[in-house]
Amino acid sequence: MGLNSINIICFFTTLPVIAGFISWQYLSQNLQLFVIRFILVAFTEVLANKIKYYNAQIFNLFMVVDFFLLIAVAYNLFPNKIRTFYFAICTFLFLSTWIVSIIMTSVADFSVYAYVVFCIIMVFTYFIGLVHLFFGKSYNENKIMIFICAITMIYYCSVIPLFSFLPYILKNLIGFKASKIYNINYCLTDVWYLLITISFLCSRRRYNSQLWKGI
Repeated sequence: MGLNSINIICFFTTLPVIAGFISWQYLSQNLQLFVIRFILVAFTEVLANKIKYYNAQIFNLFMVVDFFLLIAVAYNLFPNKIRTFYFAICTFLFLSTWIVSIIMTSVADFSVYAYVVFCIIMVFTYFIGLVHLFFGKSYNENKIMIFICAITMIYYCSVIPLFSFLPYILKNLIGFKASKIYNINYCLTDVWYLLITISFLCSRRRYNSQLWKGI
């Protein structure tokens, strides 16, 4: 990956962090967790590009941290009756896949199968959260969170095919470089981050508009 690509990734990674800090006091606890998640993403991207020899190991470890952060964001969006059981099953499924993937493949390789399971879990998780918020009593108060759930679900839906077929493509298409898949993923990620950034800023604007209405 070239220097320009790295600069673009770092730029889009820092956007939600900046927007999150600007809008921090107007964000719900769930969205504040999202900001923390993006801070760790920015740190991981910089670290992985500084220590390229351990690039895959760094992203494999971050995958676990990212899983628990995204699950924490979604936890309060779930109906009380099912969330403990649901998240226990999801955690067991992901960690089992992650451990087996690390064991079965080289430690120096990115755990593709674990990441695919990660993405599938996030699609189901944020879809359920989206439905629960959409049909909930406080729909108007949760419009921004509903939008974030929707774009998060769409993002992980789009990523699943890329990484599901990556091992097959690398094995059967001679000369195909994995970086092409990763570059597509980075483009999708940049769009997701940009939309998250707009959502954070809209939280601030929405608060100010409500404040003006009350005067």
